[in-house]
Amino acid sequence: MKVLKYFLCMWLVVMAQTFISCSEDDPINEEQGAGQGESEEDEENGNDEEEVDDEGAEESLYKPYITDKRVSKLVVERIRKIYGIKDFSYYHYQFSYDKKGRISEELYFSQFDGKEPSDTIVTKFTYSGNTIYMQYNHLTNNSISDNDITLNSLGYVSGLEYDKDGYLVGYFMSGYNDGNCQVRWEKGNLISESKPVDSYSCTYTDYLNDTSLDLTSFLIRSAEMRGNISVPCDTKGKRSVNLPKVRKITHSANNIQRNYTYEFDSQGRVSEISITGGGNERVIYYLTYEN
Repeated sequence: MKVLKYFLCMWLVVMAQTFISCSEDDPINEEQGAGQGESEEDEENGNDEEEVDDEGAEESLYKPYITDKRVSKLVVERIRKIYGIKDFSYYHYQFSYDKKGRISEELYFSQFDGKEPSDTIVTKFTYSGNTIYMQYNHLTNNSISDNDITLNSLGYVSGLEYDKDGYLVGYFMSGYNDGNCQVRWEKGNLISESKPVDSYSCTYTDYLNDTSLDLTSFLIRSAEMRGNISVPCDTKGKRSVNLPKVRKITHSANNIQRNYTYEFDSQGRVSEISITGGGNERVIYYLTYEN
C-alpha cells in the first residue's frame, strides 16, 4: 500500500511539472501576444507617419497627365536639302514610367547624316514635394550633372503666370527691353503666343492631345524642326486639348507656316506626325507605345 501511494505521488509531481512547462511555452499564447503588440505598433506608426511618395520622398505636387497611351519611344527625323543633297538627322528618345504614370527615366541620343550616334544621356527623374530633380548621366564621357524644377502650390513651374483655370498666360524673357510674353487660349487650346522675337497663331484638328507626352507643346512651343523636346510634360499649366493643324509664325525677317498631318495605329493612337512648311526641311515624328 505504501508503495502504491509512493508511485501515485510521483505521478502527480510529474504531471504538475509537465503542465507548467506547456503553459510557459504555449505557441498559441506567443502568437497572440506578438500579434497584439504589432497591431498596437502599427496603429502608433500610422498616426505619426507623414504621407510619402513611392521612393520614400515627400509627396510630390507634380500631377502627370493620366492616360493609357504611354509613349515608350519617340524618334524625330529631320530631312533637309542642302545644295540638292538630302541630309538626315535623327533624335532618339526612350521613356520609362513609374507606377504613378510619371516619367522616371529618359534615354536620349542623336545621329547626324549616318554618322556614329552622339553622346548618350540617361536622365533620371525624382519627384519630391515642390521639386523635380533631374540627374543626367553622360555615358560617353562618364560624367554626371543635375538640375531641378521648382513647382508652385498647383504643381506647375513657379515664376510664370497662370489664369484661374491653370493655363499659362504670361511669362518674362530676360535680355529684352520688354520681355513680357503673352499666351492666349480658346476652348482649351493655345491659339497664340506673343514674344519679343516673334509671335504665332494656331488652328487645331479634332484629334485629341491625349498621350503621355504633350505632343502639342512639342509641336508649337518647342523648336519642332530640330527635335528639341523637354520632359516631364504638363509642368507649365494645362495642356491643349487638341493636336495642331496649322501654325503661322510672324517674324521680323519673314513669315512661316507649319502644316501638321497625322497617321494612327490600329488602336487609334498617333503613330506618325509630319511637319512641312520649313522651306527645304521636313520633320517626321515616329511614336511607339508601351503596349
